[in-house]
Amino acid sequence: MADAGGGAADSNGYPDPLAMIAAIHPSSELDGIAQSLERLCRAAVDHLGMLGAVVRLLPQGGSAGLVVAAEGPGGRLGDIEFDVGEGPGTTSYTASRPVLVSNLAGPDGNDWPGFQAAATEQGVAAVFAFPLHLGAVSFGTLELFAGRPGTLTRVQIWLARALAEIGVEMLLDGDATNSDGSLSRGFTRVVEHRAEVAQAQGMVMVDLDVSLGEAMARLRAHAFARGLSLGDLAHSVIDGYVLPSDDGPTRGMEK
Repeated sequence: MADAGGGAADSNGYPDPLAMIAAIHPSSELDGIAQSLERLCRAAVDHLGMLGAVVRLLPQGGSAGLVVAAEGPGGRLGDIEFDVGEGPGTTSYTASRPVLVSNLAGPDGNDWPGFQAAATEQGVAAVFAFPLHLGAVSFGTLELFAGRPGTLTRVQIWLARALAEIGVEMLLDGDATNSDGSLSRGFTRVVEHRAEVAQAQGMVMVDLDVSLGEAMARLRAHAFARGLSLGDLAHSVIDGYVLPSDDGPTRGMEK
């Protein structure tokens, strides 16, 4: 992949990530920390030549979290790992180390078959995930999606790490809420989406008499098998669709 370029450079010739972010015009649809993180993602896309970039903020030991993304119209790269429950970002977060997958369709992508299938379907050929952490405290990940296979250059890796560090500083200095206590725009939609999935998870737990964990596993498996997003399936469950049990018929959704 081509070296990162554009923007000011420091005395060592490396690009200045702060200048890159500052040059991104703020989105009028976002505010607060969501706006700052979205500008960071857009800087990553522009200067690293990516298909998309995502910051995922994850709860300790969880895979739900909040997402801020910079990607093309109609894209949903930020939802893939939540939908399938696995991926390079989750591994990066858990292990607190970068996970660099230069060819997602190759053997390196086989560790996450659900993610591999869903991401390649959206044109993703390589994924590079960097943890957002400070010491032993992990906040989430910066995930970069490339449209063609290939490794990152030394400068690109340096820039991605620098952007991840800036993301941590933004999280420490900023807030996900506005002065009136409301969520920053950009987080609101994601929280509503996660709430719908949680509601559907509870309904499946009751309908099939299974644990919450098993209910989520069945939702993800059913969504994957039907080619649906987890959010779309959750909508259907809330509207009355009942997932089939191991020995029961499907009700409420036409095939």
